[in-house]
Amino acid sequence: MITIDEAKEIVLAILDKGSVITAELKHDDEYLFFVIRPDLLEGRFDPFIKIHSETGAFSDWSPQDYPEPRAILDPMVKQADAFAARR
Repeated sequence: MITIDEAKEIVLAILDKGSVITAELKHDDEYLFFVIRPDLLEGRFDPFIKIHSETGAFSDWSPQDYPEPRAILDPMVKQADAFAARR
């Protein structure tokens, strides 16, 4: 099993340089992330990235993929808001 810090490293290694993780959440066997990417065309379009905690597989995700999307989004939005307030 990989750690959340290792998962962050995977995300940042795959995405464009300058990408920033603004929120993270461990959910079942996945690490879910909100990411701001520097690409002006796509950077804010698809901010949802996940890493499988057993395999390290990288993919995107959507809140609709989960039966209780608010249970995932609410804590992540709080983290992202706190991140934005620090900038």
